[in-house]
Amino acid sequence: MSPALSHVIAVVSRFARCAPSLAVGAKSAVDQDLRIQGDDAEEFIADLAGLNGDWVYDWPWHRYVNLNEPPASLGPRFWKLLRLPEPERAFPGYMERRLELQHIAAVIEKGEWFDP
Repeated sequence: MSPALSHVIAVVSRFARCAPSLAVGAKSAVDQDLRIQGDDAEEFIADLAGLNGDWVYDWPWHRYVNLNEPPASLGPRFWKLLRLPEPERAFPGYMERRLELQHIAAVIEKGEWFDP
């Protein structure tokens, strides 16, 4: 494991809301696997930027991580009931694109953003 990946895993472990049985690893995706979203995602980005420089803020986070605060556990159910006449406006779920920790580490090592 590279030093950059160890560093990213150490930072992300503070924010991960995954099940205890799921180990945080190189292939863990920030949004889909670790469920780091909203304010937690912004704090995670700020922690990475604090340790690696402000250029981290320039990454296209919005394509890979839901930066809006996730709803309460009953929120999706009520939203679906309210949106029955308009199913195309279904409740937003996880982002479709995955941003894995190994890619974040590779970007830090390279010193510039590149798409996964």
